[in-house]
Amino acid sequence: TSSGGEEDDDEFAFRMSLPEFASLNNEARQSLTSLLCKALQGTAHLTQYHQLMNDSGDGDNDVYEFDDPELWEKCADACDAVLDRVSSYINKYNSGDVENLVDVIGAVSSQARNKASNSYGRMIQGLASMEKPQNIFQGFVTHPPQNTRGEPFVPIIFDVDKQALLDGGEFNREGHGLDSKNYSGDSNTGNDVDITKRKYAPDMVAPNHHYGHPYKEEIESLEYRPWQLDVSGIDSNDDKKIAEKSKYKNPGDNGVWIDNEDDLSQLVQRITQGHADGEIYEIALDLEAHSHRTFAGFVCLIQLSIRRPDESNSEKSPDISSGYDFLIDALTLRHVIPAHLGPILANPNIVKVMHGADSDIPWLQRDFGCYIVNLFDTGRASRMLSFPSAGLAYLLRKYAGVDPDKTHQLSDWRRRPLPEDMRAYAVSDTRYLLDIYDRLLVALFNHSSPDVSIACVLDKSKQVCLIRYDKEPFKPSGYLTIMDGGSRRFKNKSGNKVTPELSSQHEAALKALYDWRDHTARQEDESVLYVCPNAA
Repeated sequence: TSSGGEEDDDEFAFRMSLPEFASLNNEARQSLTSLLCKALQGTAHLTQYHQLMNDSGDGDNDVYEFDDPELWEKCADACDAVLDRVSSYINKYNSGDVENLVDVIGAVSSQARNKASNSYGRMIQGLASMEKPQNIFQGFVTHPPQNTRGEPFVPIIFDVDKQALLDGGEFNREGHGLDSKNYSGDSNTGNDVDITKRKYAPDMVAPNHHYGHPYKEEIESLEYRPWQLDVSGIDSNDDKKIAEKSKYKNPGDNGVWIDNEDDLSQLVQRITQGHADGEIYEIALDLEAHSHRTFAGFVCLIQLSIRRPDESNSEKSPDISSGYDFLIDALTLRHVIPAHLGPILANPNIVKVMHGADSDIPWLQRDFGCYIVNLFDTGRASRMLSFPSAGLAYLLRKYAGVDPDKTHQLSDWRRRPLPEDMRAYAVSDTRYLLDIYDRLLVALFNHSSPDVSIACVLDKSKQVCLIRYDKEPFKPSGYLTIMDGGSRRFKNKSGNKVTPELSSQHEAALKALYDWRDHTARQEDESVLYVCPNAA
């Protein structure tokens, strides 16, 4: 809590104008809301809301929004009820009635720890027993030098002309470039600007040069097409939930699976021809990735959807010529994806509709040498419209009438064949996105503020496109975050420096182990936590 008054309010407003800060803030709001709702369920038996919370169902943890006064009123009541319970325990202790009290507290503590580790545990338990894709499929360049500390990430661009410029040194830049990778523009001096204001450790080990964004000029000079700013072709009175429309009435359609180059070529040809015929102006995209058995991570699946006409009849088993949702196997097709999808993604006449593309953009660069030109980020639109949540789940509920399944958020997307439930989960991320995009266009077009518009969202989306992938640097002093739970880095409440419990010899051993772990992870293309968890 701060007492800085208007000065702090101004500082917060300024930071909220930065997309990265706003994104983290919105994610924190969503997480806090979910935790509060779960806490209310856990304490419902202590309050007058016991029946209400039971009626809401065990899975409905997002029944309230962060700014809902009723949520905070119930939290206050829950705190009072818990305080009363704690007071009763204290009274029992003071009166000598401590039977089973220690056991009760121990059980509650154990349960809390188990819940806290569930997410990571589910991910580990869900890992497929399989050979690493890096050792099987073509197109992986994850071993050194791409993982090394001292060498920069070298883009491999699908466009031969761009690649020739890169090979000729056209994009060579001095410095590690980490302070500009999150936004390469919007500077009066011509220098790149980092919107995250991230601070890097002085002992950081990083390359002394980097490569600039090869599509920076195309992105910054992009002029929006008139049809992008026009909503006259959208029925602004249509408030029917998207998923209830007849064109989506086919529960057995889990998308068209594409795992060979001929099928991928046919899909690209359909999009290219559809655009030439004036039928396809937008595509919806999303990615699923894996990060545990690899150092930098890699994309496993690309979801791509094209617009589904209102009069279309859903087929139970659509093919490439009749389907609208496609799942592209980014493992088997990794080596050919750049040549086929690269031109479409860089085509300024086709809008790429994505939600929260801050990670997807650098992943496409890292794995395929593909760059997005002309993006509409529905997450940026949500923030500009000041929706209670900027998450895709909120948009799916609001516009599509779909309660998203979060079961596979931590699933192993390397798994092949991909189970049907995972296919259904993946398809849902893009299936409704173009119709949601239409609803957002109308909301932006009709907004009363000149600072909230379609063009403003497209401007924000340009910034996302300018994000540049770079390798994560090594910080030798990072071992300090492991010592004593990270308290070595901070001061205690009294302002005094916290002294670590390790001896100087033990600290030196930990530092050497930390260095070895990072080196081994890069060399073997494994995550650092797979090589050696912090707890070890």
